[in-house]
Amino acid sequence: MADQLLNKTGLTYFYNRLKTVFALKSEAGETNVIETVKRNGTALTPDANKAVDVEVPVLSVKRNGTALTPDANKAVDVEVPTKVSDLTNDSGFQTASQVSSAISSAVASAYKYKGSVADYAHLPANPETGDVYNTEDTGTNYAWNGSAWDSLGQIIDTSTLWTTTNLTAITTEEIDAIVV
Repeated sequence: MADQLLNKTGLTYFYNRLKTVFALKSEAGETNVIETVKRNGTALTPDANKAVDVEVPVLSVKRNGTALTPDANKAVDVEVPTKVSDLTNDSGFQTASQVSSAISSAVASAYKYKGSVADYAHLPANPETGDVYNTEDTGTNYAWNGSAWDSLGQIIDTSTLWTTTNLTAITTEEIDAIVV
């Protein structure tokens, strides 16, 4: 028994068992009442709630499986991290600095409009990744992807498309004819 540890589950069970065996006197007049509680032969005085504080000695305190030795006051100081930086980053989470650097790098490689050139043949020979130029002869935009010029599309002439002046509103009669 001296080598056993009373954990929280055991302590809860012990408490509930004591309540069952030594039921407190209630207004209903239950009789099986504890009249005196003693610790090491000395009677303990209950407080206003009829409660008695009984210390249960701790037999062992461990941190990650390693026993900790109590000091002269029978106290054990268990270090608990208070900052994330006190923990080991074994999952590879990013710091604020690393996230900021990654965002800066990503933004730096985004498209950057550099202007217009006469045609494809006049696109620069040593562009940076993300540089975008418009070719005036076709209106096509090209972006340097790091190894080649990639066509992003060109200007579309919408003058040949219908405008609202070319359209006539549908009448209620035409709607009724469709929805029979």
